[in-house]
Amino acid sequence: MKFLIAIMLTALLNGCATFKKIENHYHCYERSAIFIENNTQSVSGSDAKDSLNGNEIEPSVEIPLSFLFRHLNHGRETVPKPFYEDELVTLYQGDCLAVLKDLPSDIVDAVITDPPYCSGGTHAADRSRSTKDKYLTSGIDSPFPNFGGDSKDQRAFQFWCLMWLSECYRLTRDGGVLAQFTDWRQLPVTTDIVQGADWTWKGVAVWNKKNSRPRKGGFRNQCEYVVWGSKGALPVEGPCLSGCFDNAIVMGKKRLHQTQKPVEVMQAICEVAWREESVILDPFAGSGSTLAAAKRLGKRAIGIERSPHYAEVAAERLSNIRMEGERPLAAN
Repeated sequence: MKFLIAIMLTALLNGCATFKKIENHYHCYERSAIFIENNTQSVSGSDAKDSLNGNEIEPSVEIPLSFLFRHLNHGRETVPKPFYEDELVTLYQGDCLAVLKDLPSDIVDAVITDPPYCSGGTHAADRSRSTKDKYLTSGIDSPFPNFGGDSKDQRAFQFWCLMWLSECYRLTRDGGVLAQFTDWRQLPVTTDIVQGADWTWKGVAVWNKKNSRPRKGGFRNQCEYVVWGSKGALPVEGPCLSGCFDNAIVMGKKRLHQTQKPVEVMQAICEVAWREESVILDPFAGSGSTLAAAKRLGKRAIGIERSPHYAEVAAERLSNIRMEGERPLAAN
């Protein structure tokens, strides 16, 4: 009997402690909202300055996302310093797993990303080849640096994807959308991984890249795929979007990365985050195509890029998308 009473008292005390934590979290968010509101008012005015870049900002400018995160992350100053930030886009340089874990939950409405496929071969020797040899036409001298994280075997690829997709799931609000690029080899396992990370798989969209490697006696592999799903049920509203994108591979001076996606394709996919206040996350930013597409649409976005070189490329690219009124000019 005494043992039973002890268990009941312990449960009651734990319940009180849990309630206290919830109450503290609520007051933390409440204080953050008041703080943010006060600071929003303090920067209003035609002569206000952007504290990050020293640029003039309009009275209606949004507070940078990293600022919000620092004051919405349960009062903890654990959010990393951005590599680049402007009125709409925040870019972090580092491994996505290290950065994602320090971002607060329920902050984004869409995860749109193009991770390393770990494709290009079935044997260890094939997988360990450079990304240039795996993904570019043989004989072409590529000026773009190879990117890392692309030599995992199938089981390691599954485990790694489950880790970062689960973090992305935590960061996404209910009803948010995932759109993840993959190729024909990794398409089956990617649909399994997405569901393993608790996303509800909704289908596959297709990017017809038109120009691709020829194959004598067979079919060209001229398409890549976008596995998409949602966090819980999708709201029955919003635009009806195409499931097929016909845009040639980026070539010439506009090409900045070995596996770069056309900004037009990324812009079409970013339309899935159709609400005005939507925030888009790309944990594998590369040369910044998703972020550039979001900025062109006037949407807020968060990017993470492991390579210092490509983080620099993305930052320069984003800084060249100039603002006109409340809508960006379609540059880059």
